[in-house]
Amino acid sequence: MKYTPLFHTILIDCARYLLDVRQYPPPTIPTSLNWDDFFKYAKENRSIGAIINIIRNQPDLVPEKARSEMNAYRYSSLYHINDLEIEVQAILAGFAQAHLPIIVLKGWEYIYTVYAGDYSLRPCGDIDILIHPQDLARAEAVLAEAGFEPTINLWPGFRSRHQNVAHHYQ
Repeated sequence: MKYTPLFHTILIDCARYLLDVRQYPPPTIPTSLNWDDFFKYAKENRSIGAIINIIRNQPDLVPEKARSEMNAYRYSSLYHINDLEIEVQAILAGFAQAHLPIIVLKGWEYIYTVYAGDYSLRPCGDIDILIHPQDLARAEAVLAEAGFEPTINLWPGFRSRHQNVAHHYQ
């Protein structure tokens, strides 16, 4: 598969258009586009949802075979992300119940604030949470109660030395 700068340009144009349809025109997609390669490129860049949301209103832009493949991929992704959302909601409810102040960063926050709850526009595989260092032990307890375990081994003194290092749970 040969990537071209055109693939990148189309994805950027899709993102711009989705963020502000009043300011940016819909992306221009040449009829000679290699849809198989573009589909692979868009999957690798987790951008299928953005393309589908644009072509929903302009189905003539994409051949039926490519549109069908993108929709199938999007729906399989949504099924997986829906399961993740249930876990994320349980985690957030646990923090709220413990009266633990947190800030959700990046992906899951964007899904709700930028992408109107459409998971396909911002696929996520984890949740990034900012916690005050003094609340770390309480946050770990909330995650443990929800059934999550650390994925990295903490050595003695790790916490005091690396307060701002990410902790990963699964």
